Amino acid sequence: MKRLIIIISMIFILISCQQNIVPDYTKIPAEEVLTRSLSTEKVGPDDPIVFLPATNMKAWTNIGPLEERFATCKVPSTRLASMTTEALVKSMMNYPLNYLVFVYNDPQMAINLIIENSPLHQEFLSRQDAAEVFVDMYARVEMDMRIEKGNYDGDYTSLSYTNTMFMDYFVGSDVLMGLDKVTIRQKLADAVSRKLLSRLQDTERFSMFSIEPLLAIDETESLGIASFETRAHVTSTVTVYTPWGQPITAFTMSSTSSTEAAQMENQARLEYPSAIVRGPATWSYNCHSYAWHNSSTENDVWINSYLSDPLDLQLEKYWENDLYIESAVLTPDVEKVFYSNGDHSAILLPNGNYQSKWGAWPLMEHALHDCPYNSTQIQYFKKRPDQYIYLTISGQTPVVTHQNYTYNVSVPAGCANIDLEWEVRFMDAPSPTPFNLIVSPNGRSASLTCQDYGLFKIVVKGYRNDKLMALGQLGVISMPAM
Repeated sequence: MKRLIIIISMIFILISCQQNIVPDYTKIPAEEVLTRSLSTEKVGPDDPIVFLPATNMKAWTNIGPLEERFATCKVPSTRLASMTTEALVKSMMNYPLNYLVFVYNDPQMAINLIIENSPLHQEFLSRQDAAEVFVDMYARVEMDMRIEKGNYDGDYTSLSYTNTMFMDYFVGSDVLMGLDKVTIRQKLADAVSRKLLSRLQDTERFSMFSIEPLLAIDETESLGIASFETRAHVTSTVTVYTPWGQPITAFTMSSTSSTEAAQMENQARLEYPSAIVRGPATWSYNCHSYAWHNSSTENDVWINSYLSDPLDLQLEKYWENDLYIESAVLTPDVEKVFYSNGDHSAILLPNGNYQSKWGAWPLMEHALHDCPYNSTQIQYFKKRPDQYIYLTISGQTPVVTHQNYTYNVSVPAGCANIDLEWEVRFMDAPSPTPFNLIVSPNGRSASLTCQDYGLFKIVVKGYRNDKLMALGQLGVISMPAM
């Protein structure tokens, strides 16, 4: 009996030791996970890097903030320097954050963000043969929508939808030097032409969403492949308006196919299992449009925060001299938020979660930091308490009857295009008889003659697109001449 107990105890200890060989990343502090993200096995210079999601997806998805995901994917420079350029390209296809090209309003921003935060991509771009090696791989890879994640151990001739699209966006982003060499340029033109024809013919699986990055390569590199008619069907410009009628330049996009939508929705669920899908993946609208223009899945307008200069936010029109004002802190009346460092907008739900459209990915309900955007700086916005802008009316208030006085309205910056309407009330009631009011042609000033003594109230209303958005008033006391 004693011997049996000893044997059972030894078996239990052995099993326990075997279970501890593979660490449970979900129970390891975040700072330790960052140091255990990469394969620690001995590898040669030709071997691509294996990242954390390939070995422990649960540990990866437990890392919420984007900044920490970037940190997790950083590779020691010594290892990168010893790798061949082809191994670097394959490692880029394994890179866990390639999906960012789908969730940002401008894929170029996603490419720049990845390069900025990834020593892997920086090392690759520093290589003299970077363009040649990248185009060689780009020319031979085919898209396989059955692959959920990157091909980590094969010959990299078949890649997932996400990684293939990342290659399209990367080569068209104008960051790869050396594409103008004759042999490389010809190989690139042949590859783009073949891929473009394939996707144009497969209308069931591919919409213009999957074709647009190929058109971008054609245009950026002046390959002369696509016709003008093909390019013309990608987007068109429209004008929408803020609640108080300020114009916003927006775009209408062609919708995604059901196959593309399913690919993006599946990856959204895979990458962010704690978030909830609230609407299908689509190219028709984005986060800014959903948060500020139309919070509906029927939305069909795409709004970029800026048009050409990132420092010139057209999105500010929604909270500069309009319906919304910024709140210094999160209060119960906050309705919308702007991720200042992430170019992302969301609405605040009553349950404390946030709901936002993730680029072409689905509409998602999520925690503040559980999203693919930099969440280090958040701006909060609420409706104005009285929901209009105050106009300042200047002029003399004690006046003498039967004498003429001039009054001016100060219009805040951003309200120059409003229509002003003047009104005078005698003894707090509209009356046309005891005064004479003449408004200037531009509506910014008026002359008033009070023909009786008493209290007159000047009221100026500002309209934009027939919507009341500004209001000012001034009390004038009229007295008989002494």
